[in-house]
Amino acid sequence: METNVVLVLLVGLPGSGKTTLCRALKTHHEELHDRGRLVVIHLCYDDLIPLSVQREFAEQKRTEGQQCGEELKGKEGKESCKVEGSKDRGVNKDMTDGIGDDWKSARRKIHTQVDQFVQYLTTGKANSGVVNFPSVSLEELGSGSKFVILLDDNFYYRSMRYEYFQLARRHSAAFCQLYLHCSMEEAVLHNDMREERVPTGVLTAMAERMQAPQAHMHVWEANTCVLNTGVGQLSEAWNAVIQSFQMGLLPLQDREKEVAEARQRCSESVVHQADLCLRAIVKYLVKEKLQHVDKRSEPASQVAARINAARQAVLAGLRAGAEVPHHLAESVTQVNKHEFETFLEAEIKKIISE
Repeated sequence: METNVVLVLLVGLPGSGKTTLCRALKTHHEELHDRGRLVVIHLCYDDLIPLSVQREFAEQKRTEGQQCGEELKGKEGKESCKVEGSKDRGVNKDMTDGIGDDWKSARRKIHTQVDQFVQYLTTGKANSGVVNFPSVSLEELGSGSKFVILLDDNFYYRSMRYEYFQLARRHSAAFCQLYLHCSMEEAVLHNDMREERVPTGVLTAMAERMQAPQAHMHVWEANTCVLNTGVGQLSEAWNAVIQSFQMGLLPLQDREKEVAEARQRCSESVVHQADLCLRAIVKYLVKEKLQHVDKRSEPASQVAARINAARQAVLAGLRAGAEVPHHLAESVTQVNKHEFETFLEAEIKKIISE
């Protein structure tokens, strides 16, 4: 199905060349194509969330006594919280786990803005969110019949990408991924050459967690162009984007179908993996709670019983078909296990706090 909007996600490590490619695509379009028929919009997440705000999030997290290294399992230690370069980034935007809920809220706000923006482009219905969207003018929107939106972030978790696939499907837009395949050594080398550098510890952690697009396992990632460093990268990327205009997505008729799909994917093997993960999470949460409660008002046995009851509730929900992030519902592997554990911990804490 043909569409007038293509949502393009740039996927890759810091230093892999995502922003450089976005700028090259914009220049390529301006030099060789009719700007009146096509508008290319580059949305860089580092611009949407100013570096000063990133530092505020990091400082807030430190004042709460939660060090970045705890969420990254100590692999980066304090190095992950340091800044480098003459215009330091503070904590890089991809340290979502180390920043906390405020950081996630900031990313959620961007997602909402993109959602409103795509809705406007596909339906013509404007709102304040569109008018105030960074780097975009209504004059520019009115000048083109087709639109390419380049989302310039690392998108190293598959769940980060899937929510934008859902967004594109909801508005019958096209969804395309440009995956810049880059070795850890290349990324570090390129990162060290930049004026604004990502801490090496953060880059290393991201490389370990990078969930590369897998079209053979995830149908929704089928429209992915894998780019290697070298000649031909620009033309290959541009062709992939232009061809995507013929790949508009059809929205699901209702939520019931999507829920039914999630239930089917959440197999017994996933529930079994959840049970194993939850046992370790319960042990950690019990220990943590006992450090902050008055044992005379709530004995250790009651704390353990309350948290174990929450574990059983989470498992019961999974067996009954509770919604799980799309790619986690399909299978639990070593690659996404940490993300699965994070999801389960959030679910059990939600029940405990009720």
